[in-house]
Amino acid sequence: MNFLFMRNIENNNNESELTHAPLSYDERVQLLQEGKIGHLRFVLEGDDAQEFIAWCDSHGVEPCDDAAEFYLEQTEIDAMDMQVIDNEEYGIWNE
Repeated sequence: MNFLFMRNIENNNNESELTHAPLSYDERVQLLQEGKIGHLRFVLEGDDAQEFIAWCDSHGVEPCDDAAEFYLEQTEIDAMDMQVIDNEEYGIWNE
């Protein structure tokens, strides 16, 4: 379930028009940091929206901003753990 953000762009005739376009990761980060979107929207507009919904179902929580923030924290921790494991296989230790 991807939501699309209304975006003001210029067309070939240098006229401004509104369009529906998915946001990039960097755009979502910027909007999140500026307080223009919450964690829930950040997750639901990303590539792992379906995984987040499945995570909510498996943990018995409703998709909400707090759950999305916690999910992001957990997936970041998991990603860092995987990076350390990958590095350990090559004999590189991160401290």
